[in-house]
Amino acid sequence: MEWTFFIVSMVVSVLTTFAAVYLRQKLKVKLEARENQLKARELAKTALLQELQDNLKLYLRKDTKNGGSLQDFLELGTHEIQGDEKIWMETYLFQLEEWDNVKYDIAKLDSTLADQLIEVYRQFERLDTHAKVESPIFRVDRLGFEDFTLKCENIIRELKSG
Repeated sequence: MEWTFFIVSMVVSVLTTFAAVYLRQKLKVKLEARENQLKARELAKTALLQELQDNLKLYLRKDTKNGGSLQDFLELGTHEIQGDEKIWMETYLFQLEEWDNVKYDIAKLDSTLADQLIEVYRQFERLDTHAKVESPIFRVDRLGFEDFTLKCENIIRELKSG
């Protein structure tokens, strides 16, 4: 009888220890994930906020040569493309340097924020590539530009508030 009590108490003790270690580890992982999200937001806020705002201003900028902004042509479709409208290099100098410097760090820390930023910056990179060769606007694939301005504004608002 004494051995049975001893064995049962040892099993309960071992199970309790395993439960405590598991719970501590789970809490530690959650805390680290939260800290990483905060670090990623702070990194994006300090490194990318101004760059995002400047790139969005360029995207919304009305070009007198084209008669409208890139938003008018690619997202809204309010201007019909005649064929001679271009993404002029001197007008559309998109900034991507800060993004190139921090994108991997943000991806390591917070994959959700990184996915949002990648989606937006992929479009800016596409526009920048076309601007470097002064491509006609009709050559730009419109896929991905649905609600593009709204996505940019949401990210900017989120970074400012956080």
